[in-house]
Amino acid sequence: MNTVVKSIALICIAFFTLTGTTSCKKEAVTAVAPQKVIDQKLVGNWSHTITVLNGNGIQDFTEETFKADGTGAERHFTSNRGVVQNERIVSFEWFVKSEGVLHIKVSNGEEGDVPYQFLNAANTKMELHLPSGQVLSFGKLF
Repeated sequence: MNTVVKSIALICIAFFTLTGTTSCKKEAVTAVAPQKVIDQKLVGNWSHTITVLNGNGIQDFTEETFKADGTGAERHFTSNRGVVQNERIVSFEWFVKSEGVLHIKVSNGEEGDVPYQFLNAANTKMELHLPSGQVLSFGKLF
């Protein structure tokens, strides 16, 4: 009789152990987030400048900052003889969706894919091909 009770107890322990670990494994699998790839060559500060050529000293700047944690910021402003005007800063999240394609999600909820390419072997010049069709050339700031 004592052997039967021990056998039933062991079966119950095994059953509850297997049931418990199986449910934990299911939760762990669904909780894992997909890996997002960060191109380390993009990490840093990039600048795009347009100079108005009529001699009035006005320049339009777009600066992109790509951080290694997948966040970033775009700063757009006008410089009138060194005085910053019309400054706008927008934060975003980013990762490499596929080779040469960034996926960007802007803080206002808009998101999309932006093709990019490096223009030199040192990876200090880059182009972004915006969804609007506009192509912006950037130089890396050090």
